Amino acid sequence: MARARKVTLQKLEPWLDSVRGIGIDGLVEKANGAFYQRRVGILHFHEDDGGVYADVKVRGEWQRVQIDRAEGKRRVIELLTREYAGKAS
Repeated sequence: MARARKVTLQKLEPWLDSVRGIGIDGLVEKANGAFYQRRVGILHFHEDDGGVYADVKVRGEWQRVQIDRAEGKRRVIELLTREYAGKAS
């Protein structure tokens, strides 16, 4: 499965603003939609013919969530908030 293309990430931009606003201590956004908490990857995106997916690191393991619909986007925000918001690493 390929990493998400730039055009796909641009379409996600309004939602990505919500991700940025969660309040994750030390959040760093690198090129190509990769998010890190300091130096540790916590979120990145893939796409294929089946849709667009977010990989979220939860308790050290990657969880894949399809984010073509609002329900998936809400799930990613929930996972990130629960795992990282207000917590220093």
